[in-house]
Amino acid sequence: MTKTHISTNKQFFAGFIFIFFIFVQLTSIAKSQDIGNSTNDANLSLAHGNQDTDLSSRLSKAKTAYDARIRQSLSDDVQLKRMKQEIQKRLTPETLAEKFVQEFRQTSDKKGLAETVRYLHDYLTTKPLQDAGSISGNIIAPGDWLIREVTVLAFDTYGYIAGLASAERYSKEYRIENLPPGEYYVLTVSGKYAYVDEMYDNVAAPLFSRQAWRDADKVTVSANAATENINFELQPSAQLFVTLYRSDSTTIATEYDATFALTKFDDAEVIIKDLYEYYQSDGNFMVYLPLLGDFKLGVTPENQPTTWYKNSDNWNDADKISITSFAGKTDSLDIILNQLGNTAQLGKISGTVTGNGLFKMVFAFKASDLSLANIAFTLSSFYTIEDLPPGEYYVYAEDYLGNISEEGSMLGTFYNDAATLAEAEKVVVQEGQTTYGINIKLRKGATIKGKITDQNGNPLAEMLVVALNMNLPEASAFNLFTQMHVGVGMTDSTGDYRITGLADGDYILRTLSDYTITIFWGFPSLEDGPHKGKVVDEFYKGIHNLFDFSKAQKIAVQDTSTVANINFALQKAKFFRGQLSDALTSESINKALMIAFVDSSGFPFYNIPNIGYYGSYELGPFPSGKYRLLAAANHEQKDFYLAEFYENATTFADAKVLELVDDDLESIDFAFDKAAVIQGHIDIAEGVGYEPAGEDTLFNFPVVLFKAVDGSFSRNAYVQFDGGFRLPRLLPGSYKLVALPMDSPFAATYYGGGNNFEDLASQIIQVESGQVRDVNIELEKAGGAISGHVTSKDTGKPVANCLVIAYDQTGHAIGMAITDASDNEIVEEAATGKYQLTGLRVGQYFLCTYAFTDESEIAIKVPQYLMAEDADLFDMVFGLLESMLATDMNLYADSWYNQVPLRTEFNIPELVTSFLIYGMANEYDYARYPFYMPIPFQRPIPYSATPVLLAENSTLQNIDFQLAVDNMKDILLDVKADYNHGGAADDFALLSNYPNPFNSSTNIRITLPRQSKIKVSIYNVRGEEVINLADNLNFQQGVHELKWTGINSEGQAAPTGLYFVLFETENIRRTAKLMLLR
Repeated sequence: MTKTHISTNKQFFAGFIFIFFIFVQLTSIAKSQDIGNSTNDANLSLAHGNQDTDLSSRLSKAKTAYDARIRQSLSDDVQLKRMKQEIQKRLTPETLAEKFVQEFRQTSDKKGLAETVRYLHDYLTTKPLQDAGSISGNIIAPGDWLIREVTVLAFDTYGYIAGLASAERYSKEYRIENLPPGEYYVLTVSGKYAYVDEMYDNVAAPLFSRQAWRDADKVTVSANAATENINFELQPSAQLFVTLYRSDSTTIATEYDATFALTKFDDAEVIIKDLYEYYQSDGNFMVYLPLLGDFKLGVTPENQPTTWYKNSDNWNDADKISITSFAGKTDSLDIILNQLGNTAQLGKISGTVTGNGLFKMVFAFKASDLSLANIAFTLSSFYTIEDLPPGEYYVYAEDYLGNISEEGSMLGTFYNDAATLAEAEKVVVQEGQTTYGINIKLRKGATIKGKITDQNGNPLAEMLVVALNMNLPEASAFNLFTQMHVGVGMTDSTGDYRITGLADGDYILRTLSDYTITIFWGFPSLEDGPHKGKVVDEFYKGIHNLFDFSKAQKIAVQDTSTVANINFALQKAKFFRGQLSDALTSESINKALMIAFVDSSGFPFYNIPNIGYYGSYELGPFPSGKYRLLAAANHEQKDFYLAEFYENATTFADAKVLELVDDDLESIDFAFDKAAVIQGHIDIAEGVGYEPAGEDTLFNFPVVLFKAVDGSFSRNAYVQFDGGFRLPRLLPGSYKLVALPMDSPFAATYYGGGNNFEDLASQIIQVESGQVRDVNIELEKAGGAISGHVTSKDTGKPVANCLVIAYDQTGHAIGMAITDASDNEIVEEAATGKYQLTGLRVGQYFLCTYAFTDESEIAIKVPQYLMAEDADLFDMVFGLLESMLATDMNLYADSWYNQVPLRTEFNIPELVTSFLIYGMANEYDYARYPFYMPIPFQRPIPYSATPVLLAENSTLQNIDFQLAVDNMKDILLDVKADYNHGGAADDFALLSNYPNPFNSSTNIRITLPRQSKIKVSIYNVRGEEVINLADNLNFQQGVHELKWTGINSEGQAAPTGLYFVLFETENIRRTAKLMLLR
């Protein structure tokens, strides 16, 4: 044994997961140059938790974790469902309360519940507020203690959570502290729906419903005072005892976990999705139900279709369940699963895997469709793959961690001694039987070896190096596990490493100093590396940033050849250090997100800062180079600061360049100014009077803020349950604000009553640093509508849950609809692809889709990684693997009407800066959308887009879209680094000009994939040409930059205003906005 440290359950699989993480991380970059994957290796952390010295106990726990996480996550039959659940979880904007409720119900009595409550409590109470008060009281419920956890939430008068506290199970007391003086809505949330929750005072709020909020009493909190006796008298929910039977009606289906869904008896719309049950024993469940009335109950066993009580395969034929009171317990409900036979009929495959491998994985793929049926792992040579339905399988074994032992890894092999699927022998599994003797001998592969030293030539021991085959397969479970070919090696005391067992192909190599793998009794454990923070990792040869992977030198291997002398000399790690503080009070700030952008490319070099309690920080490690440093402090509701580049710059172009040469840079201090806030309510009363929108009438729709000077998107929020909204973290400046309701007959309305961005009635909202502006928007009504269908161009099938956005002629969103939505609420019915935009005025509209596209795939991961303060490697990897394996999940290329493909170019520094400066709605917001991503509320309208003309109060039909399907392997499209000033280009593009707005001059950049004749002109808002910068000139392939100094063709200074740059070449036209300020 090499070390006596025992790891936690998650670390049991650390080596295996680590390899998959590297594969997913690098392939994600390779496929999309996804900014989300700029997450540096340093932020991949595994919590160590308590040490467990009982090896058998650990192995048992590991097997449990394996069953629950690997088998279920990667099982082919549940893959699409889990992918959609993961997408839903990642992308739906939620308040902290909503997020808490979700985690609360999923974790119940598990350790995660306490962690969730503690996290949210810390999040909301990190900094004691001046003049803060509290709310306290008791939960009055039958019994000596609470049967489930009850948490009490306080919402401010704009509908946002301000504080929470868990009631003590035995005393039933709670206290919410650190609340600013003001009024609050207070309500309970009980675990597993165990109680009928309430809003204060005695207003029913089951299932976190706040529809009765107008009947609730607000609780007043005074400065430095305690508001006591805010008590809740909760009724226990009805209890449904459910037993699942196989089709013979007598055999209990003991081998299945299950989830439950509830609908009204006369309405198929699901009231509760994934109703969380209390698991009582095999095949028996107890479900809490906090509603009265007539219902239908559906059960979905793991890996099986839904059955509706009592034994129906479809909702229409389901039996009625009547809940007439909350008192007592119901009789048992027996649900017969017709799809299941009378016996389990599951078999096994057993055998040995021989070779040098330390940690071997054995996969069973269904011969019929190559889907993954199950996995086994072994630390020795014997394996058994369990729970296999009768049928034929291909069995494949792989050794992933042999290179960290002296023997080295070997190459994956199919049964029976086959290198390829075509040569493989099928394995037959009989009903209820074990197929023995499926023995696999791993093959030899190619080898890459070399040495890793520091910049002075000193050898680095216990350093990991990863080799990734760049001949990427199509994303599927079969290809992922049989063709991914990732090798991991570790250096010895002389700095030498060896990666064996490599398949033919081209590999890129990267060092990983943050981790090392140790062995205890043959057990692999991933731990902090001895060189963490001391050297800078790189791709071979000398490429540091993950985004620059394409510049890495590829190493070709073949057969059993050896490629030697692939050596690394790693730079000494360098750091930025300084102090974070409040610019006004000099008070230290100990929470911040920080990113260093590479000056030459604009790519983020993302490391997690180490921030001390008194605000001192260290950010690194970095190689020598020039950087622009961005920091965003305290992403919390109670204290909004402006994010800024070093020395108070707010844009990449204006940021000061910091150079790391041989040593660290000290005293790089940030003093944060308070951000502005715009908040208010939506008024739905017509004419005289005031009636706020809310959960009982109209809510969950976006309010969107645009910069008044150039019309660019700033940020958005969503209307909360009491009609309120809040737009925090705003830069000082002038804005225009629009509400975008999605329900007829309400129309998009700007603050002040304007119909569109350029309407003179659309008032400008001016805010200063630290200012809080209250503004209300009175919604207008309109009777126009546009409808149509969105279908797949390839298959003709409808595309569900796709946004269709209507833009005005300035490119600002003026209406939105979702396909297959009833009143734009998502329903669980067969997809038709139909959408309907309502509340439209007479005028001209430009329509564009926003589906799961190349663009949204990138946008999904940006917040997922950049906004995460604590990445869980286990969860992260399996979330990404699910994305990669969801082969039934189509990605669609969006389109303008009529059939004009949308091509979006990303300015990576701009995108990251936007997220860090303004945050995102899903940090504390809630919306009705089935997915969250940075919705394009503002787009330049292409010349080829066809306008849709709508008469007053008319309905225009058949405005249809046919979307082409994109392959997940081709997500790379249209992702560009806008600040790249040289090199080749792979598409015609007009990149964002900088600076913008500008005073004296601005730089206009274009990319050409080949030598071309181009024309670049500047136009004013009346469509008149101001000046021609390039008239049919011949330009070479690459990235080019033109400068406009703000003069017209006659040499006169152009006036302040909005201008457009038009780039034309080879029947391609691109436009962008310029804002000139004199």
